[in-house]
Amino acid sequence: MFHAIYEGKLFNIEEQILNCSDRKQEVANLKKRADKGAYVCPHCGASLIVKAGDVRGVFFAHSSGDACALKESYDTYKKQTARESKQHSVMREIVHEVLKNQEKIRNDLQVDFGYIAKAKERWSYFPDIVLKNQEQELAISILTNVDRTKDSKLTKQIKKRNTYFKEKGLQTLWFIEDQELSLDWDNHVIHLWESEIDLSVKTKEDSNWDKLIQGLNEDLPTILDTLGYWRKNKEITLDTRSLYYIYSTNEGIDFSVHRFIIDEIQFPHRAFALTRGYRMNISTALAFNEKLALSDPGQETNEMDQFYNKYIKRKEEEASKKTQLAKSQLEYTSSIFTSRSTDNHHTGDKSTISISKSEVASSLNSPYPAQTSKKMNYTDLKNNLREKFGMTQKEQLRLWNIYVLKRGIKDFDLLWLVAQQLDNFDQFEKALNEYNK
Repeated sequence: MFHAIYEGKLFNIEEQILNCSDRKQEVANLKKRADKGAYVCPHCGASLIVKAGDVRGVFFAHSSGDACALKESYDTYKKQTARESKQHSVMREIVHEVLKNQEKIRNDLQVDFGYIAKAKERWSYFPDIVLKNQEQELAISILTNVDRTKDSKLTKQIKKRNTYFKEKGLQTLWFIEDQELSLDWDNHVIHLWESEIDLSVKTKEDSNWDKLIQGLNEDLPTILDTLGYWRKNKEITLDTRSLYYIYSTNEGIDFSVHRFIIDEIQFPHRAFALTRGYRMNISTALAFNEKLALSDPGQETNEMDQFYNKYIKRKEEEASKKTQLAKSQLEYTSSIFTSRSTDNHHTGDKSTISISKSEVASSLNSPYPAQTSKKMNYTDLKNNLREKFGMTQKEQLRLWNIYVLKRGIKDFDLLWLVAQQLDNFDQFEKALNEYNK
């Protein structure tokens, strides 16, 4: 085990070794004190010895045949956390210290390492820290050292632990090492491990984000398209979730919160990032007042304002593009019909020209042509253009890569309206180029 009572206080042998300048000499000092009975078990009060090895490191142990429930719980916990990075123990100690300091001024708060708090109950799994407030208990755990080969197995382990803790009556909260964070803010995407999806939580702040998005009076896919997010799924359920990351710094630990809407639950896992995320000092994040803070109200308001303003600006830009496209296409289509009128004048055929010009004028006169109840998506447009123009694969790739992705022309209803007035893909592409001048 890593903890013992020394000089009336809880002593962590890992932290002591990490902070010493001469490891070999420090281990010798620890062993000498232990031989003289300086360290005792926090649970049973028995004297502890110090052991050191290349595999298990430096730790406290009971003398042979003198084991107690705490040793058993420690051994279980040690096996459970063997996969974690070296930073895990540092983060655990700092989180414990921040919470323990609040315990000193709050009689209703009790904080312990999980394997100590639940030693007598001989649990199968232990959280890193147990926080108890009156009759409510919270299991706090820290996740580090994830990669693709470990992720699937780890997700199953996390599910078992969370289920086990909940069956024991505890709520669960996970912090994730910042090295696992993969955010591409330019594209509003956060790439996730499967285990991260499983550890995401729903908070009061997340529900407030749901209300903000509902107040935009647009369906969620349209909102995501407007903000330039590439959706893998046609339909996405509005359900804002949160993840909490912790960062080791020279001064201690920082904390950040990230809010997102899950898009893909199969590998590769991804989500729409609502926020860039903001960092907080760990003491602020773990301030306890009936519950842990885990957020900054001022920052939350600022994040929501930024999201709302960005969305409104994109909508205005989109409306402006619609107006420009409609105007440009009306001018271009009129020039086509002027040319056709000249040609048909020699054949004496005027009725067709008159009808076509009338249809074009009525459909393109408004900068916002009437929409159907169901908005057209790119697949619908692609299929329609293939049927009308015989659009080739090469032309389809140009349409997608140049005009939709690069130039951001995504009003597919309007594009189809324009296409209906033309005869071939070359005319259609010319109209798109005129629009982007």
